[in-house]
Amino acid sequence: MNRMALRLSALSFSGSMLVLGGAAFADPPAAPQGATATESAAAQTTTSTGPSPDLLRKARAAGFKTEVHNGTTVFCEETAEIGSHFKTKKCLNEEQVGLTLERRQTTKDQLTNHTCTGCSGK
Repeated sequence: MNRMALRLSALSFSGSMLVLGGAAFADPPAAPQGATATESAAAQTTTSTGPSPDLLRKARAAGFKTEVHNGTTVFCEETAEIGSHFKTKKCLNEEQVGLTLERRQTTKDQLTNHTCTGCSGK
């Protein structure tokens, strides 16, 4: 392997590690001040219910695989950069994968509904 390929793979790996270090591993929100122990336990159980079945279905259809890191469900995807055979694994939290799926759908809709304004039709 030449030096350039090693540098590119090292950069890809460090970039994917930055994605992993983001909001996916944030602590659950603290209970409001003055709350009892049962109220704070109830607040934590309602926030850690996991992703909705609809989001799970859409993410799996888009090629994401679910993994659990530190008790949090993350959505991981392996992709290779254009012109490279090295795959990188990127994991997103529930909010990030929702935004990614929305962005992909918007792009798909724009490409599908694109009309040619300068076409003659002949």
